[in-house]
Amino acid sequence: MESLPQNIRFITSCRTDPARRDSVRLPSGTPEVICSSFTLQETKLHLGATFSNLPDNLVEQFHQLSDGNPRVQAYAIAAAEGEVSRLLAALLPGGKSLSDVLKEQFKIALQKLGHPKNMMILLIRWHFYLLPSTYPHLRA
Repeated sequence: MESLPQNIRFITSCRTDPARRDSVRLPSGTPEVICSSFTLQETKLHLGATFSNLPDNLVEQFHQLSDGNPRVQAYAIAAAEGEVSRLLAALLPGGKSLSDVLKEQFKIALQKLGHPKNMMILLIRWHFYLLPSTYPHLRA
């Protein structure tokens, strides 16, 4: 990579645990930018791109149920299909994590593909994928 022009930059993304960062094998001294969860104000802005004039209590509840996670929020916003009344439904009953959202999307994709019989095997493989990278021999 030393022969690349000076004006070329790469942006990579990975989970924040040290084993994940190390697996990317970036040059030493590479700047690290942590992408934190949204603040309540950022959640309000995120919702504002799709919905207007939402009550503060709905924004606060949405923020809490999504734990401020932008990907979880995007999932819930898409699931609402423009209907404010459906905005919280994808996050209920007690909120969703990114892992919950990805599992749900995976199940939906499998159903669309018509593979409900193979779902258990694929879900087992999915759970192996979610294991920390300290178990690379289980990923294949």
